[in-house]
Amino acid sequence: MIPLEKFAGQKVGVLGLGPGGRAAVASLHASGAAEVYAWDAHTLRRKETPGDCVPPRVWPMEEMTAVILADGGRGGLSRGVAERAGELKIPVYTELDLFGEALAESGLRDDIKVIAVTGAAGKSVTISIISHILDEQGWDVSIGGDLGQPPLALDAPSPGRVYLLEVPVRRLAGMRSLTVDIPILLNAAGPRQSTEIALAMRALIRICRARAVGGTAIIGVDDPIGQEVCTILRSGKGDADGKGQIIPVSGEATIGHGVFVLEGAAYSIQRGKTQSLGDFSRAKGFLGAHFNQDAAAAIAACLSIGIPPAMIIKSLHSYEGLAGRFECLGAADGIVFIDDSYASNPAAAERAINACPNVFWIGGDAGTREQIGDGAVGSYLLGEQTKDGEGVSPLAQAFKAACDDAAASRDVGAEDAAPVVLFAPGVAPLAGKYRRDEFRKLVSDRMERQALHA
Repeated sequence: MIPLEKFAGQKVGVLGLGPGGRAAVASLHASGAAEVYAWDAHTLRRKETPGDCVPPRVWPMEEMTAVILADGGRGGLSRGVAERAGELKIPVYTELDLFGEALAESGLRDDIKVIAVTGAAGKSVTISIISHILDEQGWDVSIGGDLGQPPLALDAPSPGRVYLLEVPVRRLAGMRSLTVDIPILLNAAGPRQSTEIALAMRALIRICRARAVGGTAIIGVDDPIGQEVCTILRSGKGDADGKGQIIPVSGEATIGHGVFVLEGAAYSIQRGKTQSLGDFSRAKGFLGAHFNQDAAAAIAACLSIGIPPAMIIKSLHSYEGLAGRFECLGAADGIVFIDDSYASNPAAAERAINACPNVFWIGGDAGTREQIGDGAVGSYLLGEQTKDGEGVSPLAQAFKAACDDAAASRDVGAEDAAPVVLFAPGVAPLAGKYRRDEFRKLVSDRMERQALHA
């Protein structure tokens, strides 16, 4: 647990009791805070939080030392609390701010590294690749954010430790105090409105500005926002001059400077000279070409902290990927089944669809389908009822329809490639339309039936 000793004996308010908020409450109690006033609009979250939960309208704000807005909350009730705190000149923090300040106050900041990955898609895979490489080389790694534990629940700082943080773009807006040694920005565009793009740009430039002196910002340039952020930072308009390196990375094309990966081969270009870093095309964990940029970013990060290219490539050969991230579950009846159940936003679902030549996509809703384009042969939306679907889960209905159409396409030889049934929901499980393990069970049952018939 990350200690918050500065709040010992103080009164502190915590608004938002998701994983990050509950970790903040636990750390405050462990650090001797006199009184912690915690609240969340969701009843279940309040029940999962130790101690009494008190709504902000009865908080003794005039007596508080700080207010913590946890788990990305900045609208609705959070806005009102932040405005009231501002009137009373009470500092407002996010859990990322507290994490950053605790590291700075530990006396070990120069002996540890913080690598933060943000963007619309590819964060978890990139962190898992970096973690695998560092583990293989004997580094001390702690993973926080959406992939691991909340930042404040991670182990306290110790010399040589590397913190890997997965940070959604929405969490960056309120961040003020976290200094990152290696910020990584990937797949930033996604399907956003123009106002959201402007907010995302400011947030993304903020985390790159927040890197430590001598640090390295790694920017994916396979989307227009990443290209613009990279241009701004390299031109100096992002106030990044003198801070360290800016390394563009790509998984789609040769670039004039940076690191790129094409068909499982990695290259580095500096000062016009191209260096082959090695080939990992036979590695099990890189099933789709859409992982190329993630791999390039991981390679760039590991090069930045001094790991030799040969050791990086050797480690990539033993990387087996993440469950539920474009994971091939096997084949039955001539149909390949791929589980990308952690693709919980439209941008991630679109990446998965575009990686398959003959795909029958299960996921999302009508809004998701509108945002991902026409890359799928067939689309089967969660919640769309079939005439015989009464009493059957939305995912089971969609699975049957996708399998029927995939089998029909195979029978008529519509494509040279085997048909792929892909589950990439593009919406969060909280939408109540699926469980992440349900697709795996449906595939397992189908494969067992085929084995019995054989």
